Amino acid sequence: MKTVAISVDQLRRPQPGGIGTYVRGLLAGMQEHYGEWTVQEVGPPIIGGSRWGTVAEKFRGRYYAERWASSDFGVTPHATVIHATTFTGPFGPPRAGTIRSVTVHDLVWRDQPQSTTARGREFHESRFQLVRQRDDIRIFVTTPAMAERVAAEGIDSSRIFEITLGLDRASEFSGDAASRLLAAHGITGPFTLCAG
Repeated sequence: MKTVAISVDQLRRPQPGGIGTYVRGLLAGMQEHYGEWTVQEVGPPIIGGSRWGTVAEKFRGRYYAERWASSDFGVTPHATVIHATTFTGPFGPPRAGTIRSVTVHDLVWRDQPQSTTARGREFHESRFQLVRQRDDIRIFVTTPAMAERVAAEGIDSSRIFEITLGLDRASEFSGDAASRLLAAHGITGPFTLCAG
């Protein structure tokens, strides 16, 4: 049976946000096909689940982030797929017979640099450049516009795959209804929703 290693570090944060929702949905979808493969959740310990306390858990989260720039720390050697749900990784060296992928959700550190810290901008840009230079990593994007932006960075289009996140069914706010709702609120082009 094949093993798919999926990074779950986002779920270990006090506020996992939209990416956390994506990760939970991905894990639930994988569970529906249990038996075709096994899933290994890779990441730091669950917050509150360690005898070492929250400070130690946060330190371990940073430890994973630093190690994952160049290693597959915590990933079974039997993984046939290693999927990074964010730029955190893991991004160890190429493995024969192993498929690597990462989801690029946005480039918000470039589009709205004021929405993060200097350290956050540096982290995301360095990981994006790492992924850009690694021909063995497939890149999942969530919109056609993001696919174009990633390709404009010199990444071969054969590495870029559009995926759909969100609801599996049409809703009253899809298609033309969604366009009308956005236009009513003055949104006429691509946008990044920031809540908080």
